[in-house]
Amino acid sequence: MSQHIVCVPCAKSNGLVRVQLGWDKPMAEFYLVVFAEPPAGQQYSDERIIYSNLDD
Repeated sequence: MSQHIVCVPCAKSNGLVRVQLGWDKPMAEFYLVVFAEPPAGQQYSDERIIYSNLDD
């Protein structure tokens, strides 16, 4: 699996978002997930997912 991650500012969420995309070799398809970046010291959770093509 290859993946690329970038954090960018987002005016709509009033903070940073993490964009993660890549190729899932076993499933032979691309994926894209956008997370709201949590405040310092907090961990990621499913509740912070803004968009995921895995649900499409």
